[in-house]
Amino acid sequence: MNWRGVPTSLFNVGKYRRLAVKDTQQDAAFFDSANPDNKGKRDQIAMLALDELLDWLSEFGISAVYHS
Repeated sequence: MNWRGVPTSLFNVGKYRRLAVKDTQQDAAFFDSANPDNKGKRDQIAMLALDELLDWLSEFGISAVYHS
């Protein structure tokens, strides 16, 4: 959409997750829905991305992509 002149930004939750846990070993257990600690971490990361998306929209754009 940027190429059409519509200010747009991408907010990829996976990118935020990789940055948040870059110093720890990550395996499939991180995504286990039965593990409440990891679910809480994933939810926090997703909310961080969403908060930044909303901040960006309020300041710069009219379009944003939230990719989880």
